[in-house]
Amino acid sequence: MIATFPDYGGGDPRPALSAFLDGFRTVMDDIAENASTHEQAFPPDIAALIPPAWRDLSSRYEDLLRSVDRLQEPTISQHGLVGPQLALKLALVRARNTPFRGAATYLAGGLLDWLIKLLKSIDVLLKSLIKALNADSAWEELKEAIENALDNLR
Repeated sequence: MIATFPDYGGGDPRPALSAFLDGFRTVMDDIAENASTHEQAFPPDIAALIPPAWRDLSSRYEDLLRSVDRLQEPTISQHGLVGPQLALKLALVRARNTPFRGAATYLAGGLLDWLIKLLKSIDVLLKSLIKALNADSAWEELKEAIENALDNLR
């Protein structure tokens, strides 16, 4: 799967924030789907736990998207989710996403550094959004757990 992340040129930021979450979900779906495919990426016991952990969390994805639709000012501004701040955060994610061709490519091709950098670039906007939504920190925590597991392989 190829993840895409939006541009933001102004106006209502909620569609861009929802599209960002769609891109994040695509990346995480891809990692979960390919976790056990390549033994050099994750130890078998960890690889077996990633898909069910992600399925459990992603079952609440639609609720998260509905929360984005309900975001209002001043919360949007207070968390840097509009204007030049949002444009910069999305541009940074897109810059890291450019070479992304799916987790299987990364895990098989020894390109773990790129995948880790993509996950780290998602951090800033994801954390801001989670705080603004007063949503489950589990979204960022699971991403960080996978990121840490990948980082341990270097």
